[in-house]
Amino acid sequence: MHKIKSTIVITAASMFIGFLSAAPEPTPKELNGEITGKIAAKDGGKIRVVNQEQELTLMPFWRGGNPQDGGSFDRKTLEILEQYKVGDIVTVVWTFEEHYRIVNIRKTSSVGDVKDQPEKEKQGNS
Repeated sequence: MHKIKSTIVITAASMFIGFLSAAPEPTPKELNGEITGKIAAKDGGKIRVVNQEQELTLMPFWRGGNPQDGGSFDRKTLEILEQYKVGDIVTVVWTFEEHYRIVNIRKTSSVGDVKDQPEKEKQGNS
């Protein structure tokens, strides 16, 4: 009987912890943005991008309702994420909808890479 109670408590605790990890994140001040940094981790459809100033866990948009109804992360974004590996330096355009969602992702040579920045207009009379 003691073994059954222990199993029930452990199962309930595991479910509660799983529920907490899927809970929406607190809403940030900015609902859209961009981060350039290194992919520090990949877990399923999620990536963690870090730089000297911030660290974000980003994921694709959810499409199609509940999982039992065929819902899942956006398949096209999942295919794109397969091209990236931990250690790659990327720029991610994101929006916040319960979690940080990937709008666009591209490889960048370095965090401060000038060629990935918009070219500034030349000033002066040339």
